[in-house]
Amino acid sequence: MKTQINSLVFGMFIFLFLVSCSYAESDGVKDISVSFAKAEMYYFYDDFVDGVGSYGIALSNGDPRGTFTELYIDFASDHFKDALRAVPAEGVYTFSDSFTEYTFNNAYSSYIEKKDGEEIMFGLIGGEFSLSRSGSGYLLQYAFKLGNGKILKGRYEGNIAGMYDSTIASDMALDFDAIGIKGAKSARVNKNTWSILLWGVSGSGNTDERFETLLMIHSEEAVGSLPVGNFPMANNIGEQIGGTAEPASAFTKEIDGSHFIGSDGNIAWSVPGEGFVEIAQIKGEEDYTISFLFKDPNGYAVSGEYTGEIGYYTRGGDVTGSLFDSGRH
Repeated sequence: MKTQINSLVFGMFIFLFLVSCSYAESDGVKDISVSFAKAEMYYFYDDFVDGVGSYGIALSNGDPRGTFTELYIDFASDHFKDALRAVPAEGVYTFSDSFTEYTFNNAYSSYIEKKDGEEIMFGLIGGEFSLSRSGSGYLLQYAFKLGNGKILKGRYEGNIAGMYDSTIASDMALDFDAIGIKGAKSARVNKNTWSILLWGVSGSGNTDERFETLLMIHSEEAVGSLPVGNFPMANNIGEQIGGTAEPASAFTKEIDGSHFIGSDGNIAWSVPGEGFVEIAQIKGEEDYTISFLFKDPNGYAVSGEYTGEIGYYTRGGDVTGSLFDSGRH
């Protein structure tokens, strides 16, 4: 009986030993996989190396105030002076200690897991990722070596916020005069530059669709009221040539120049040399008629016409922000 008990105990010991080894092997698995719900890109111009574009892409899940995971990739690609045109090149990016194009490094790259108030961060110390277009969005595939020795593998397919691609899918004709709720504001940005915000609301109740178009023009000479005439879209950005309309540009995420935004998140921004803004004052009245057309980077045209009063801001730049949540509607 004692021998049987000893045999049973020995057998249980062997079983538990094998189970514990199995769990240890499971804990030591080199590959881990995490799927992410959203992605956002940041562009830092050539802040770190002259002539080399500095980018960051953050993939995340959850709420930073609670359970949260984030993969942040700090990498180098094409350099753009204008953030609107800053879309990193498609291709394969590999780990490197030097900040050169098609590489990433571990200066800021990391993988974070946060739960119950505790946060664990691992650096990215090797591996590679690829970036390519996929329909209207992007495909990001990665295999990174983490500071804890594991390999983080996965893919993200979808939109990446901060990639300033126009998101309209066809030509858009905005008929401000056909809807009952509309408005316009103008501001003198400097002595020769004016910005005009046109907005409208269509639909009713929960089906309301709001849209805004910001137009920027440069007068031939300094004038005290909104200038009239035809202003073709300038062939270059930021030169403020009199008699032209200003194409869209951006510093970080603040879009300047002529662009459209809808309440559904759609955005379109004008490219140099494509389109016009025409302003006429109705004879004997204080109302104006404004017609415009510009093309986005994908070749789609955004056009519209507005007739009516145009309010005036005395401080330049007041019309450049969105009015969606301002209560001015």
